[in-house]
Amino acid sequence: MKRISLLLMIVISLAACANHKVMPVVAEPEALVEIGDFEAPAWLWQVPSGSYAIGFAYTDTHLEAKADSIAREYAAVVLSRNHSSFVVDKKAVYEWADEVNSGSKEAKLNLVVSADIEYLQKAHQELIKLDSIDVMGYYLALYGFIDGTVDGQARLMRGNQVPAWCEDASVTQDGKVINVVSSGLAASLPDAWSMAHEKALTLMGKYRLQKIAGSHESSEELDIRKFVDETVTISYKAYLDKCFIVPIKTDGMQSFRVYLSLRSQDGQ
Repeated sequence: MKRISLLLMIVISLAACANHKVMPVVAEPEALVEIGDFEAPAWLWQVPSGSYAIGFAYTDTHLEAKADSIAREYAAVVLSRNHSSFVVDKKAVYEWADEVNSGSKEAKLNLVVSADIEYLQKAHQELIKLDSIDVMGYYLALYGFIDGTVDGQARLMRGNQVPAWCEDASVTQDGKVINVVSSGLAASLPDAWSMAHEKALTLMGKYRLQKIAGSHESSEELDIRKFVDETVTISYKAYLDKCFIVPIKTDGMQSFRVYLSLRSQDGQ
C-alpha cells in the first residue's frame, strides 16, 4: 500500500512539473554599433570668425548640378536663424517670473526661435562659397559674405576621440561671451546638424531670458508685466564657432551625431 501511495505521489509530481514547464528566456541579440571617422577640412573644425555658415546637399547624380544652390539655401536659413528673436508664450513667462521671485530654480518655458526674413533674403542673394568638400555622400560648403581663402586641409574627426568641449546642452559665459554646445542625432547629416543648431539657439535664448528674469527678482507685478512685454521680442546674434561629426552605424544603418558650439556677445 505504501508503495502504491509513493508511486501515486511521484506520478502527480511529474504531471505538475509537466504543466509548469519553465521556458528558457531567449536574450535579444545586442545591436552592433560601429563608431566611424569623418574627414573634415580645417574650416569645419574651426569656423572662421564672423557670419559664416555651412551648407549641405546630397551628392546623388540627379542633384549634383543643383548641389551648390541647395547648400547655399541651407546656409542662408542657418544664418538667418543665427540673427534671431525668440518668442515665448506670455502666460508661461508670467508663471515663470512668479517662480523666479519665489526662489524656484526651475525654468519651465517653451521657447520658439524666429528667423530674420529680411536677413534670409540678403543671405540667399549675397552669400559667397569659399570652399567645399564631398564626403560620405554629402556636399558640404562654407559660405560667407566676404570672398577670401580658408584653410581646407582635411583631417579625420575620429569618433572614438570626441573633444572635451563636446558636452551636450552646455551653457557657459566667459566675460561677455556666451558659449553654447549642443548635439543632434539623426539618420542624415543635415537633419542631425539642424537638430543640434535648433537646440543651441533655444538654449541661448533661455539663458538670456533667465539672466533678465534674475535681475527682476524684487520687481513688483507692474515691472514683471513690462519685463514680459520686452522679453517676448528680444533679439540676439549667434555665431557658429566649431563643430564635430561622429558617423555611427547601428546594425548597418547609418546615422550621425553632430556637436555644435555657438557663441554670442552678451548684450548683443
